[in-house]
Amino acid sequence: MSALIQNVRAAGDTGLDNASVLITGEREALLADGQFTLAEQHRVLKDVLDSGKELTTVMVITADPDHCPKEALIERCPDLGLLVFLDLGTRVATGVMARG
Repeated sequence: MSALIQNVRAAGDTGLDNASVLITGEREALLADGQFTLAEQHRVLKDVLDSGKELTTVMVITADPDHCPKEALIERCPDLGLLVFLDLGTRVATGVMARG
């Protein structure tokens, strides 16, 4: 069993100071929080692609739409199987109730 590896991507002021964490295991990856700006989204996407792992899950930890995965990630990872919202406020704020 391989260890889990985490890669933190912190955006600056222009990215609303969001932080994303990519956690990778032997074959799969999980992303905790997305990024707000398109440039930061692309940086996170590069991290995912460079990991060589399959992104299976995105957890939205913060009740703020700025932290939800955006177009760049969703378009490039069409088989993304699971979006996990840790609170109802995030789901309501983003208008996402289910994805299937």
